[in-house]
Amino acid sequence: MDTSQTTPERPQAPGPEEYDGPFSPRGQRILKFAVVIMGIMLVVGFMVVVGTIAYRAVKLSQDDPSITETPVKHGFSRLDVEVEPDTLISQIELDGNRMAVHVTKDAADEILIIDIKRGTLLGRVRLKEKTGAGAD
Repeated sequence: MDTSQTTPERPQAPGPEEYDGPFSPRGQRILKFAVVIMGIMLVVGFMVVVGTIAYRAVKLSQDDPSITETPVKHGFSRLDVEVEPDTLISQIELDGNRMAVHVTKDAADEILIIDIKRGTLLGRVRLKEKTGAGAD
């Protein structure tokens, strides 16, 4: 039995002067560079968000001339809408500056369309039952 067999040598760990980790001068430069790049990305992203908000605000006022031409009322105090006695309000829906009120009396349905910004009744839609040959 020959005990003089040579075992392969294991590579030595690098010494402290050879280590190139995150706390080395090179690692610190890379970290500073990454921090600066991320800071620039944050600033640019914030500018994009503010610019988008400003663009949409300007575009909205250009698309809808009533916004700039009509003085804005801060709501209205009261709007009287005449309905029949014993009328039931079935449903109310809001969509932007419009409010649709579905009212029912007996078997008749009606939808009132109201401009809530100006406080005016825009119209009434009466729903009638279909009669005749096409009725199922």
